[in-house]
Amino acid sequence: MTTISLKNDLNINKTSIRKNVDQFVEDFGIENDRMTYVMDALTLLHNRGDVYTIKEAEELLGWYITSSDECIFDNEEDHNPLQVYNTKKKMDRFNAASEYLKRINK
Repeated sequence: MTTISLKNDLNINKTSIRKNVDQFVEDFGIENDRMTYVMDALTLLHNRGDVYTIKEAEELLGWYITSSDECIFDNEEDHNPLQVYNTKKKMDRFNAASEYLKRINK
């Protein structure tokens, strides 16, 4: 079974994903329809180090980009340059990680 390190293979920080999951719960509460996905992600984040199967890495990667990131990316003119720069870098990491997972999952 192939395993993936979030940091070494995908250049994604596990704490960023955890922060986004926690923020989702804070924003939407535990009664949200997507709570099953939240619990799956939290289980992965709590019970393991930095190494995951391809499927688990894909699941966690889905929590890396937030709707706020997408809003900044799509409406650059409405945000300050530092926010835009940081969001573009984050999107680049997300896209590179997604492509890497697609390549090794063939």
